[in-house]
Amino acid sequence: MSPSYGLGKIPGHCLVHKVNRQIEGVDNALEISVILSTGQLLTVNKYRGSDLFWALRGGGGSTYGIVTSVTCRTYPSVPAQLYMYQANITNSSVLPELVGELLHYQTQFTDEGWGGSGSISGQQLSFLYVASNMTNETAVATTQAWHNYTASLVPFGVVSVEQAYYSPSWYELYQVLYNGIQYYGNVMITSRLLLRDTIANNYADVAEVLVNCSAIFKYVLHPSFTCTG
Repeated sequence: MSPSYGLGKIPGHCLVHKVNRQIEGVDNALEISVILSTGQLLTVNKYRGSDLFWALRGGGGSTYGIVTSVTCRTYPSVPAQLYMYQANITNSSVLPELVGELLHYQTQFTDEGWGGSGSISGQQLSFLYVASNMTNETAVATTQAWHNYTASLVPFGVVSVEQAYYSPSWYELYQVLYNGIQYYGNVMITSRLLLRDTIANNYADVAEVLVNCSAIFKYVLHPSFTCTG
């Protein structure tokens, strides 16, 4: 992990924890070295082995071989804002409404520079958003409407906890969130890209689906799409 760059999951087209519109791991991979099942070591890019290069960036894990190295485009380091939210719901009928409103607010969050991921588990909703090069004042201003909405649900059994955190660089934020944490194990997931218009206009229907399957959701800084899984 570079002090000035946040890399998405490669191989595999993972679109999560984007800190600005420049940083999507697969789009900034310039060259990949991979060992094929034949034992052959290849280094591929857009000019050499372009089909394999394209597949490795979005083919889903180790389908095509063992990736030994990735050469990435990097960007200057910028400050990062973190916004974490968690709600515990004692009234189960409120959960679909809360998730629906989060989806409804999502186009605003995206337009204002936030991206990240969250989950729905039992009677709990949580998410973590990151924005790059954003002041504390802007972070408060862009989350105020959501704060006001969730505060209005306290009488209906929604207890929320929020936390905002400023970091002078993405790398320092990464260290705060993930330093010393090891991830392992096998997880079976599926994902869908949803049109922005679907989120904006059919948020209640999408929320019902997400709640029913206890989904993990991801929001990315893209003018047309969001990602759910």
